[in-house]
Amino acid sequence: MKHKRSAGVALIKSGAVIGYLLSSLFLLTVAITASCGSSGYGGGGGGGYGAPQPMQGASFYVDEVKGFDSLYYGTSSAPFRTITYALLIAGPNTTIIVQPGTYNSANTEMFPLVLQPGQMLIGDVPNKGDNGTTSTIITGTGSLMTTVGVFTSATIVGASGSRVSGFKIENAPTALDVAIVASGAMEISNNTLMNTNGVVVFADSGTVSAMGNTWPQMPPVCGTDIVVSPPGIVIWGSMAMQQCPP
Repeated sequence: MKHKRSAGVALIKSGAVIGYLLSSLFLLTVAITASCGSSGYGGGGGGGYGAPQPMQGASFYVDEVKGFDSLYYGTSSAPFRTITYALLIAGPNTTIIVQPGTYNSANTEMFPLVLQPGQMLIGDVPNKGDNGTTSTIITGTGSLMTTVGVFTSATIVGASGSRVSGFKIENAPTALDVAIVASGAMEISNNTLMNTNGVVVFADSGTVSAMGNTWPQMPPVCGTDIVVSPPGIVIWGSMAMQQCPP
């Protein structure tokens, strides 16, 4: 009986030692990763050890095939995987460059995608996000925290001074969905906007530049494709009267 008790005590002590060693190894890994994150690759603050700190004017990269969130730094050689994570980490007045791919909930995107002031979300601008083979697609919708106009869900929520360019944006399964909520002076340019049941752009403040897009119907119809709540204005063309309201 004494022998069994001694063996049990030894086993417990052995387990405690292993647990201690594993905990120490984990803490050492965290310390090394955080150190790397603060030495030229971006700081550790912002969601994930070693993740870059927000830097105004900086550029971050997203690639749904090669990217990885939280452990990568958002550089061209170590891109993030999701637009959602990049928008959160990058901070205001930054540029997020998105490689071709399909960015949806299956890729763990969380909708709506919420831009911060001055953020620029850039995809395949020359092809408006749709070159026929390797498109840059954003598709999905999510509930808004508060109802905007009559809309309860959206794909993208903009901010003052933000920009969305170079995407094929698919959205709006119902009439209460809106593809893009434009807030303040925002640019929505050179996108392929796919929409069937809902509204493409809703603006409730500021002057929104929405030129160079391919709309579900050309020209876009005020009150159908574009809904404006005063004092918002959406300019969709360079000619006179090509705006909502006219």
